[in-house]
Amino acid sequence: MKAFYTEVIVMVCENESQPLALSETYVRRRRGSSITGRRAIVVVDPLSSGALLAQMARDRGYAVIRVLSTTFSEDVLALLPAACKDLQFAASIQHAGDVEATLASIRSLGGGPHNGIFEIVGLTCGCESGVELADALSARYGEGMKSNGEALSHHRRDKFLMGERVRGAGLRAARQVETAEWEGIEAFANELGGSGKERGESPGDKGDFQMVLKPVRSAGTENVFFVSSLREARRAFKAILGEANLFGERNDKVLAQEFLQGQEYVVDCVSKGGIHKCVAIWAYDKAPCNGSKFVYFGVNLFESGDGAREERMTDYIFGVLDALGIREGPTHSEVMWLEGEDQPCLIEVGARPHGGEGTFTELSTPCLSYNQLSVTLDAIEDNGKFEALPRRPGRLKAHAREATLVSRQAGVLLAYPMLDEVRALRSYKSMEMKVVPGQDLPLTVDFLSTPGSVMLVHADWELVVRDYEQIHAWEAEGSFYEVVEDVVEGDEEGREEEGGEKAKGGEMEAAKKEDKRASGAE
Repeated sequence: MKAFYTEVIVMVCENESQPLALSETYVRRRRGSSITGRRAIVVVDPLSSGALLAQMARDRGYAVIRVLSTTFSEDVLALLPAACKDLQFAASIQHAGDVEATLASIRSLGGGPHNGIFEIVGLTCGCESGVELADALSARYGEGMKSNGEALSHHRRDKFLMGERVRGAGLRAARQVETAEWEGIEAFANELGGSGKERGESPGDKGDFQMVLKPVRSAGTENVFFVSSLREARRAFKAILGEANLFGERNDKVLAQEFLQGQEYVVDCVSKGGIHKCVAIWAYDKAPCNGSKFVYFGVNLFESGDGAREERMTDYIFGVLDALGIREGPTHSEVMWLEGEDQPCLIEVGARPHGGEGTFTELSTPCLSYNQLSVTLDAIEDNGKFEALPRRPGRLKAHAREATLVSRQAGVLLAYPMLDEVRALRSYKSMEMKVVPGQDLPLTVDFLSTPGSVMLVHADWELVVRDYEQIHAWEAEGSFYEVVEDVVEGDEEGREEEGGEKAKGGEMEAAKKEDKRASGAE
């Protein structure tokens, strides 16, 4: 029998041991039903795909308690899939810095089937910003709550500590340095191969190095810069240091890493009791555009001919998860397959679900019969489905690719003139639009500035590739968006493949070859 109840809003004050209720907490009973004892899951920062995780938990009959790790801006709180715009929580708790006070709020709602409003059966992280708080809350909650613990929590958010921990476990890791001083970046450039300065050249001249500068704590390619000269490096350093990231955290240091050359992949996993299951492997399509070196054009479920690369990446990532003390919950790992070394190397791992508003579920479910979010809930439910999964996915039932939209125009969006044509594509499955007519359309320079994406699924991989290329061709020729444009310099650089091949306008043959290889079609 369904229970009806209102949202419970709780503010945890840093200087108080007891929570302060901002609205009356009450339970409405109907036809004798009661919410008391209802099973609940706590999700820390249910944003992006974390919101979809919360919605899926509700669909399974769970109450969902939202914990916000910080005071987010309205823009961040709006990072929700379209299907979750009306998502309601049984309770919402605002963390204000005191873990014990936040725990007291959760315990006041829980306490088992007879002692509290809810029987809290799981606590998980929904978004990158919530990793450390989810670790602390789950570790201290007691009552058999599964947790990754707090000992290595900072290593799971700080990308420098993460890399050094992985290196210490004997696994390939990127050469790197973190620093708040420009001199540290300059010294690292010389260590990588020379800045040109030692030859008496201008600091702005092109050096003999390639490196990536980025925040130590961030997500979604936010403020990630590829540089190959001291002038570029200094500009990137200044753009990162002292700025606030997407989640409002100040960048006190800058991370510089060697540039890893090869094909980039994502390895999504779910862990339970220290047992890891790889639930999807994806191949990224990133390329320069609009002055940015790392623009998402898409991602596809990866399947090679013999499975050898998938097996090696799975082994490698399982070692990474063990090194970082990850025993429970979803993880999203970005890996570069180093062509020159024929081995994987970690870019970074998030101890949370795959992001992107959860659109990946619409791709993985028809191809695998499960997705990372459903497996995360299966692990919490302890229903036996997690144990029944293979160590990594086998052959795909169909092929799937997400075309991430890339706008080369900026201004007020009037319309998407090509949407009927997109829906008519044979592999079309769905779309998720983040920018709607009447809103400002920015130039796409990272994942956060993409206007949306189109999901493609079909048994014929070649058909999926053709439809994917058609969408991006419409964008490149300027017919995909109707915009009152700002005055913006043209994109002279065009698209460049990571290996250096260009695919401008309709010249897609080089991209086709790489697409086939990445999917295992070759």
